[in-house]
Amino acid sequence: MPQPPSPTSRASARPARAAVSLAAALLAGSLAAGCGGGVYVDECSPSSAPAEATLEGGPIAATWWTGDDPVVGTLTLDVSDEGCGLTVETDAPWVAASYDEHARTVRVSVVPDRVTSGTLRAHVLVVGPDPRTGELASIASAEVEVKALTAGPADARRHALVFGLDGFRPDAIAAADTPNLDRLFSHGSSTLKASTQLTGDTFSGPGWASILMGVEVAKHGIVDNDSNALLAPHPDYPTMLQRAHDAGLDVRAIASWAPLLFLVETDIAERTPAANEAAVAPDAVLALQEHPTDLLFLHFDALDHAGHATGFGPSNPDYIAALEATDTRIGTVLDAVYARPDVANERWMFVVVTDHAGEGTIHGPREPIFRTIPLAFSGPGVPDVDIDGASQMDVYPTVLDFLGVSPSPDWGLDGKVDVTVP
Repeated sequence: MPQPPSPTSRASARPARAAVSLAAALLAGSLAAGCGGGVYVDECSPSSAPAEATLEGGPIAATWWTGDDPVVGTLTLDVSDEGCGLTVETDAPWVAASYDEHARTVRVSVVPDRVTSGTLRAHVLVVGPDPRTGELASIASAEVEVKALTAGPADARRHALVFGLDGFRPDAIAAADTPNLDRLFSHGSSTLKASTQLTGDTFSGPGWASILMGVEVAKHGIVDNDSNALLAPHPDYPTMLQRAHDAGLDVRAIASWAPLLFLVETDIAERTPAANEAAVAPDAVLALQEHPTDLLFLHFDALDHAGHATGFGPSNPDYIAALEATDTRIGTVLDAVYARPDVANERWMFVVVTDHAGEGTIHGPREPIFRTIPLAFSGPGVPDVDIDGASQMDVYPTVLDFLGVSPSPDWGLDGKVDVTVP
């Protein structure tokens, strides 16, 4: 007669009479959570046939950040009546399976205190003995892949990634299928009622300069998109990239609008003009794979192009399609974060910001429809605080504060720290 597995491999073991089915065993108690957890049926008749089972609905693929619902997927279990001595188990400690005997489904969940950041893979297994040999074998399985992100250990190295979306209207996100932006706006602090700078026109040059320098147009003096103005030195207001670089951090900027990089000092680690928006994500993936990348600034401009071509806003299918394409590229970059070899020992802040909104096919006027923008500071461990009315200029001090570079009053910033992460 097969012996029940030890408690170290299965969290519960319940004796039952010979030749009972898996369904009857599961009625006797819930499946146990954790690696190797399951309900065991102690006895099998020598005449019993080997069980047959299938798990339908796999593979399971999900993204999970600290604070999310632990349930990441559901499978349907179909098992022959002849089966006995079966368990439903998992082969990794960070994932658990529980059985609903009424629906005959297996609910798959992460175990939050056992999850580490990364791309995690495991299997849900239906395991049973062959009554003739007593040997245990997996008779059905389903793959589970979870892209997980946690706050990491207390001494985790901090990293910040700024997603700059040119011409991003706040009312567009609700009209679009944007799972990655939805995640970024639902973890941490976010608003659809932030503001651009207030002393210049709502053009890209003034907007990105105020984001990168943390001050009003009245201070940095960049009033339009003129390349000569963007190229001019601005020693009184170094960019946040320069401040981070001076603090010894690895800093990189990738932009699909090349003139934006004119604002960035030449002595930081790397400035990469992307051939177009589609090239931004691959360039970012390469940076995340090959470098420490403590601060990465990315600029995407497909939204702005769509707005100028056929109209800014949620009523324009072209504009929404551009936002959805950008969201897919953001997902590619996030996948590279999950794949970093030491991501389990890292803590990340993600920022979503824009230079201006738009109406019709234009921007530039100093009116609320052009000035009101979305803004998010996101990531596990980033607190949820009210940032309605925050400014795009707040990105500078908030990111540096997160990275351990304390903004000084001597810098003359107009932005403020919106979110403090212990």
